[in-house]
Amino acid sequence: MRPLTRAGAIQLAACLIASLLAILLPWDITLLLASLMQGAIAAWISFYTDRMAYWRTLIHLFFTPALLATLALELPTYSYLAGFILLALIFGRTDRTQVPFFLSSNATIRTLAEMLPADRHFRFIDLGSGCGGLVCKLARQRPNGNYHGIELAMLPCWISKLRAYLCKHICRFHWTDIWRHDLASYDIVYAYLSPVPMPSLWQKACLEMRPGSLLISNTFIIPGVEPSQCIPLSDFSRSVLYVWQITLMAYCRRQVVPAEPSSRIMPASANCARSASASAKFFALRACRRCWIRCSISASVYCPPCEWVSCCR
Repeated sequence: MRPLTRAGAIQLAACLIASLLAILLPWDITLLLASLMQGAIAAWISFYTDRMAYWRTLIHLFFTPALLATLALELPTYSYLAGFILLALIFGRTDRTQVPFFLSSNATIRTLAEMLPADRHFRFIDLGSGCGGLVCKLARQRPNGNYHGIELAMLPCWISKLRAYLCKHICRFHWTDIWRHDLASYDIVYAYLSPVPMPSLWQKACLEMRPGSLLISNTFIIPGVEPSQCIPLSDFSRSVLYVWQITLMAYCRRQVVPAEPSSRIMPASANCARSASASAKFFALRACRRCWIRCSISASVYCPPCEWVSCCR
């Protein structure tokens, strides 16, 4: 069921339950009390049907009381349209992305700055960059990097572009969906999303990110995938940075389509030593995909094509 449909069903069910309680209870219930009761019932249903998204529970709790309070103010008709447009510009398609508007703390920025390499060039991207604060601050602290941000909400993205112009560092922001942006060229990918898209993000990372690159998630883990490192943060929410290093096997098991039998593919049983040395060479030189994208996986051993070694020397 789609999120909007599910939210509407929860609100309708809570409204019916609250109406029955108002009829059956022996005392008189005011409209305000009925709205609070309906919100509490909707929040309870949301909590037990979708435990991970706590922010939806808060929305269900205050939706009907806020609606009544707004109607009591007797605002002009155009103000509702203006409010809707403003919320759409700030939050974008939150109903589709399932990602609320999170802001990374200063502790997160300091920790990421310490993790970034100081002696070489690198490429960093923030998936869901918001107003661009994290990217611009990192660019000032580590000017040897190339920084990018992805944001689907229009207003935060344009604020980010303005901040990048004033920052005078290599910062670029893209108004697009994170699923439409290729991650192959980035050394470090940072995400502060929600529990909902994390499994899909891991699949995308294995499909596109180079082996040896890092995927960093703030607060939210990838179910069933053990992180390489966990870094607690001393911020107000006691967040944790989860770090995954993309390995060669993780990439191959997601990305590679089984190749047709060919004499150009080395058998797993005959050239294990050469395969291991080629894999080590890959991590040192980061070979292009074309050299090793066609491979054969047998008994959990990665076997690159014969021409792979000669191309990447």
